[in-house]
Amino acid sequence: MNAWLITWEGTSGPAPVSDKKIVAIISGRRSSKAIREMVDLLYCRSVHSAYDMALFLNKRRLREQQYWHVCSQPDRFFYGHNPFIFARIVSNFRVEQDEARRLERVQWTEPPYLQIEKPGALPVEIEPAVERELIRTLRPLSPDIYEHDS
Repeated sequence: MNAWLITWEGTSGPAPVSDKKIVAIISGRRSSKAIREMVDLLYCRSVHSAYDMALFLNKRRLREQQYWHVCSQPDRFFYGHNPFIFARIVSNFRVEQDEARRLERVQWTEPPYLQIEKPGALPVEIEPAVERELIRTLRPLSPDIYEHDS
């Protein structure tokens, strides 16, 4: 199946932790615009305080100037700083659960990277499609409502 896969990337925060890497999995039928709005909300909710969210509430253009970065195609983009969100449509998306070991195996195919070398030319594949896999603990994608300070 095709799906929007939204992950944390970068060198800090949740990006290097496999249990926290996936932010969301959304139907591949959703538009880029709808995904951009969701990613904006997910990123701001994850990195801003209530004060900062209220401050930027009606400043979508400012947030987009600060955070949004297109990556070769409208169905593949980065949002934020380090850590940042990488949203893209992937193919062959599947998840297998191993309840006995309390693990999930998430697999997908990243699309090829395309580049237009000359104005007016057709895109050229500069990196082929790649199979990816992530092994994570069987738990909610966002366990923060279950975690609390004691």
